Amino acid sequence: MGKNLKGKSIGRGICQRKDGLYQAKVYMKGNPKPTYIYDSNLNSLRLKKSIWNL
Repeated sequence: MGKNLKGKSIGRGICQRKDGLYQAKVYMKGNPKPTYIYDSNLNSLRLKKSIWNL
C-alpha cells in the first residue's frame, strides 16, 4: 500500500511524491513495463487509474 507524506495509506499502487504530486503505477496488457501517471488531486488520479486499467 502506498502512503502520503503524512504516512496515511492511500491505496495500492499510489504514492505521494515529496513535491506533493500523487503518482500511480499502471500495468497495461501486453506491456511488461509499468506506466506512471501523475496528478495533484488524489480523487482525479484514482479516476484516471481506473480508466487506464480497462
